[in-house]
Amino acid sequence: MIEKTVNIGGNYVAIYKIFPALECSACVMTPLTSFVGKHPNITIHPLSTVEKVTGKKGNFTVTIRKKARYVNEEKCTGCQLCIRSCPVEVPNEYDKGLSLRKAIYMNFPQQIPLIATIDRDSCIGCGTCASICPQDCIMYDDEDKVYDLNVGSIIVATGFEEYRPLDYGEYGYGIYPNVITSMEYDRQTHPTGPTDSHMVRPSDGKEPERILFVNCVGSRDVRENISGYSAHCNRVCCAFGLKLAQVTRMHFPKDHCEIIYTYMDMRTAGKALEEFLWDSEKNRGINFIRGRVSEIQENPDTHDLYIKMEDTDAGEIIELDKISMVVLNSSFRPSEGVKELAKILK
Repeated sequence: MIEKTVNIGGNYVAIYKIFPALECSACVMTPLTSFVGKHPNITIHPLSTVEKVTGKKGNFTVTIRKKARYVNEEKCTGCQLCIRSCPVEVPNEYDKGLSLRKAIYMNFPQQIPLIATIDRDSCIGCGTCASICPQDCIMYDDEDKVYDLNVGSIIVATGFEEYRPLDYGEYGYGIYPNVITSMEYDRQTHPTGPTDSHMVRPSDGKEPERILFVNCVGSRDVRENISGYSAHCNRVCCAFGLKLAQVTRMHFPKDHCEIIYTYMDMRTAGKALEEFLWDSEKNRGINFIRGRVSEIQENPDTHDLYIKMEDTDAGEIIELDKISMVVLNSSFRPSEGVKELAKILK
């Protein structure tokens, strides 16, 4: 198994509830990743990428580049003493930049493989981790390794990444702190996330009183300034947004938080997803508005948001004020490097 990050499980293990049953992703995935990690006939190659493939069906030679981890994988027990002692803190990519991690880190305590990794771009070389490690695992002189694997078949499962809607200047993403994407918001709902499963406004840490979900950000949009795969329907964003709205209602009752959900069209294709939509509309106290958001502005004193949008059912321009947070249901795109991988695999 070739994995380009430090752990297997992909986006699934980073997401909390899985629609439509809203089961815990960790409850589903942790036993599976543990089984894979312990299986004698499965070898995991983390921090690795495919550089070349030769041969033919049934007899391929795959050239792998494994990035330096700077930690001895054979000795590391995942005790995390090095992580707790590291003095360096940098933005945590796994939490979408909403928290900090150390220069030596693991994405979460149950990750597979359970091995620490040093980010050499952030490491200051102070030697604290090396001095405290009881297994003498730290290898500052570690280097990338290139090796060949002989395999009979290749399965491509490269996953996805979330589109960052910086092209949508009218939404203020990256400028207004309380405008975030669905994956960033989902990390707030996760028990291992940056806010310990407590949804709050990034600007001041307060619980939201009015929250707006905006569908189809980076999808079904043919404008030339929107980059990437933006013309198609993302298919899962409607259900993913509904899941986040339902999880929000689980945390906050109706008299505490108003939930508004805007959409172009609701496309809940899949097993039990139409019933999931019906439950969201009828039983969860979520206000659905069919329309398109045209502009988001911020009150610089309170960081509350002002929304201007079209209600396409009524044919009217409406305005929403004192919105605590806006969650942009951004489209999911092919992972970075998938085009290059496709060329390698021919």
